[in-house]
Amino acid sequence: MKLKHQGIILLGLPLVCQLVFGTVLLQNMLNISSAGKKEAQAKEIISNCQIIRSSAMRIVMLLGAQKFSSNAHFYESVNALNSGTAKQALRLKTLVGDDKEAKALVDDYLVALKRLSDLLADLFVKDYDRGEDWLLAQYASDAEYLEDAFYAYNQVIRADGKLVQHYIPVVKEFQPKALAEQQGLITQIAVVGLLNIVIVIGLGVLFGKTTLQRLGILMKNIRLFSKGEVQLVDIPGDDELAELHREFRQMAILRNDAEAKRRSIQAMVSHDLRTPLSSASLTLSLILLKDKDDLSPRIVEKMERLNSGILRLLRLADSFLDLEKIESGKMELNCQSVRVEEIFKSVVDAISGMAQVQSIKLVEEIPFDEEINCDKDRVTQVLVNLASNALKFSPKDSIVTLRAELLEQKNIRFSVIDQGSGIPEQQMHQLFKRFSQLEQTAETKGLGSGFGLYVCQMIVESHGGTIGASNAETGGAIFWFEIPQRVGS
Repeated sequence: MKLKHQGIILLGLPLVCQLVFGTVLLQNMLNISSAGKKEAQAKEIISNCQIIRSSAMRIVMLLGAQKFSSNAHFYESVNALNSGTAKQALRLKTLVGDDKEAKALVDDYLVALKRLSDLLADLFVKDYDRGEDWLLAQYASDAEYLEDAFYAYNQVIRADGKLVQHYIPVVKEFQPKALAEQQGLITQIAVVGLLNIVIVIGLGVLFGKTTLQRLGILMKNIRLFSKGEVQLVDIPGDDELAELHREFRQMAILRNDAEAKRRSIQAMVSHDLRTPLSSASLTLSLILLKDKDDLSPRIVEKMERLNSGILRLLRLADSFLDLEKIESGKMELNCQSVRVEEIFKSVVDAISGMAQVQSIKLVEEIPFDEEINCDKDRVTQVLVNLASNALKFSPKDSIVTLRAELLEQKNIRFSVIDQGSGIPEQQMHQLFKRFSQLEQTAETKGLGSGFGLYVCQMIVESHGGTIGASNAETGGAIFWFEIPQRVGS
């Protein structure tokens, strides 16, 4: 599965759960709201019933009081109560809405109220000033009228009771139901929240574990490639990491092939250069040795310069070969006990011609008399390279010092000190990089290959040592390296 699809699932699944939960939550909230409206409606209906019941009771009481008084106040009070009761009864019809059972109960209620209202309208005599009797002829006595009035009142009370009983359960059930709904919502929120956490963690662990494993394989392959290995572990699949690994693997194979070809060409060129150069240098050395007195000073000088240039080319060819050995892991050290004086003598013999051409004095400083166990030829090679660079960047009639110091840690520090212009601080970091060269003057431009110091660093590190450079306080540069007095100890 591609990483983008994993991301969609990781984000989409919890989102779907949230949408479903939101829908359920909204529905539950609507249910609670609907139940709350029904509860409020039931309370209002019960309240209206109480008002009507109270009004009906007062009307009957006023009827009884009218028996003993002819005061018009009773009539006005009864008329006002009767009118208010009629309005409350009509309000009930609106409140019950589409509830068929409640509508039937309200209809019975209204019939009972109509009966009581009609009874009152028929029996009251409006004109008290004429002294008419308050009862109509169809009632033989007050008792008969009151019996009908109380019967109508009882019918109202009975209908009122049925209507109230119909809505009391709605009021009683609302609070527990609402509480249960709220607890249910809280439970749902907790469950859905926990479910989302579990889903996110589960998917994260599932996808993350797989992705991290594949990234681990990719990192392992990168480390193998950095060591020159091309037999890389495969990453199966068709996601982005698998595609990246296939591209990386192809790049590694191509780079390894190119590197192998480069090393082959480098070794071939070095060998082909070394043979004729060695012959030319040997010939010039023999001529200078045997026939120097027969040659003019000018010819001798030119031949010495020519031999110095050939020796520089030989060192360049040797550096190519060393570089190929280092990168292929074939360079071996031939360590033996040797005195520092012997190493310095070999270095001076190698660079004295170049020093004489530039009128530069070579000075040796060895303040101790102990042997060192190392590969003499490789250490000499490093010192020759450093000293050659010092000569290249030193002015005429100056001094180049070769110094050896025995340190407390049983390390030997070799230093090459010149009196040149020093090393620019901004270029210090690139001194020992492969094919890296410092800015050169017109006189020194083209005299270096750019990997001599890189080879020096590899040789020193193969001895278990370190190499570095700094600027001297009195001017000039100091190139140094430290190796154990006993390599491998």
